[in-house]
Amino acid sequence: MIIKDSEEIYTIEINECKRIVIETFEGLFTKDAYTRFHSDYKNKVLPVIGTSPWKKISDIRNFKASNVSTLMNDHNKWAEENGMLPGIIIINNNLVKSQINNLNNPSVPTAFTNLIKAYKWLKTQGL
Repeated sequence: MIIKDSEEIYTIEINECKRIVIETFEGLFTKDAYTRFHSDYKNKVLPVIGTSPWKKISDIRNFKASNVSTLMNDHNKWAEENGMLPGIIIINNNLVKSQINNLNNPSVPTAFTNLIKAYKWLKTQGL
């Protein structure tokens, strides 16, 4: 199932069999975009994926955030309460990738700079 934002800011793809949700962001993520995004999760993603454990891949290579970090933290907390396990974040910067991966915090997603390597890693995790 693919959910596309009405303003083309994000796309959410659900792989129900593998219990993976893939988010792709394009452009400036505003409070209005966040409202639509969270609503899509509550009304479209959760009914499909359920609350059994699932992982998320967040491709933020084209993400431009405004002042939504608190809202996104709230969304991630809500997602964790509804079965989300630490997943993957796709970024453009190798230095940031290394910094994220060296945090040694099990609740922080694993960072990659490309989707192919991310999928290979997921296979090693049994997904």
